[in-house]
Amino acid sequence: RLPSEIEINLFRVIQEAVTNAVKHADPDSIVISLSTQDGFLVIQVADNGTGFSQEDNDIHENNQKHHLGLISMKERIEAIDGELEIISNKGAGTRIIIRVRL
Repeated sequence: RLPSEIEINLFRVIQEAVTNAVKHADPDSIVISLSTQDGFLVIQVADNGTGFSQEDNDIHENNQKHHLGLISMKERIEAIDGELEIISNKGAGTRIIIRVRL
């Protein structure tokens, strides 16, 4: 098992990713996968929903009001020394990739 702080933060980020997809993207499916690669736990949350443009994806301080969920996810992963990547395009769904060193 991972330390409880890491487990809790990972759970909350996955929960937020799924909630965001259901709330904003109208997906037919959401797939959560976990794997290990080169000493990292890799978690992916992928949906086939509406997606959003890279411009909308930019998490800047002046956009915080509109991106609180994404900012919260990023902060939680940074707090456990992990990496968060968001890949999305309008009409092509969204994939959230989380990497945490084991």
